[in-house]
Amino acid sequence: KNNNNNDNYYCLNIYFPPWILDNAMKFTFAMFGSFALAFFMEVLFVSQTYVHVTMIPSRERKMIKVGLHVVQELLGYLIMLVVMMLSIEMLFSVLAGLMFGYAWFYDVREEKQQQQQQQRRVVDSGGGGGGGSASPWYVKRQQNTF
Repeated sequence: KNNNNNDNYYCLNIYFPPWILDNAMKFTFAMFGSFALAFFMEVLFVSQTYVHVTMIPSRERKMIKVGLHVVQELLGYLIMLVVMMLSIEMLFSVLAGLMFGYAWFYDVREEKQQQQQQQRRVVDSGGGGGGGSASPWYVKRQQNTF
């Protein structure tokens, strides 16, 4: 509740008590920030896909994917807090950010998924150098167990 100038009206609070959205400028910045967080969520998703498809399986790839996943989860919780402010404007700014992020990176996502499917076809057909229908990772793993 804001008691400036003897007005009794309620203001939204975003993330921290000092971050009170008590005027149009602050509210507008909060909406753009929410849009940016949601857009960046899609950037992280595409980054995870890119790392998975382009890097060879290694400890480094695993650590990068884990780091991206943790940041993505953190952003998800921050976005959830914005939506739970129960402001329809903030909800729509988050939805718009998710929508524009998905649309912006749609071609990249489709291209990487097609590359991944082609790689699977090569491995499943035995053309991956693994001998027969066994995929190379299975053969490698089998050799490491003995």
